[in-house]
Amino acid sequence: MGTGKRKINTLIIHCSASEFGSVEMIRQWHRQRGFKEIGYHYVILNAYPDGDHWQKKRLCPDLEGKIEPGRPLEKIGAHTKGHNHDSVGVCLVGDRVFTSRQLEALREIHREMLKINPRLRVLGHYEVDPNKTCPNLGMEWVRKYLSADHEP
Repeated sequence: MGTGKRKINTLIIHCSASEFGSVEMIRQWHRQRGFKEIGYHYVILNAYPDGDHWQKKRLCPDLEGKIEPGRPLEKIGAHTKGHNHDSVGVCLVGDRVFTSRQLEALREIHREMLKINPRLRVLGHYEVDPNKTCPNLGMEWVRKYLSADHEP
C-alpha cells in the first residue's frame, strides 16, 4: 500500500448509498458524473455485487467484506471536495446497513493506513461536508471500533 510522495493525513469513510455495488460499478457511476476514474481508493463489498443479485436476494457470501482497490493510493482521490489531496477515500457498499465483515475490512485498511501515518485522522464524509449523511454511521462509534485492540 505505497503512497509514493503523497502525504496521507486522513481516512474518509463513505457509503455507496446503494444496496449493491463493486469497484467496476462505482467506476461507471463516477465516469457518468464526469470523473476520469473511480474517486475512492478502496471499496468494501457487501454480499450483493449487482442489482440482479439484490432484487432476487441472491447472496454472494464470499464477496462480503472483500476489499477492492480503486484509485491507486499515490493518486489524489476524487471523493471529498476540498479534502482529496491528503486523504484516502474508502466506500462501504450499502446505505444504512453494513456487515461485521465489512467493518473488519475497514479495520484492516485503517491498520494499514496507520503504518503510513500513525497520526491518521478518521472522518465520515458528513463531518467535512454538512450536505452529506454518508457513511450513515455514528463516527464516534466507528473511531472506537477501529482503534479497539481486539482481534475479530
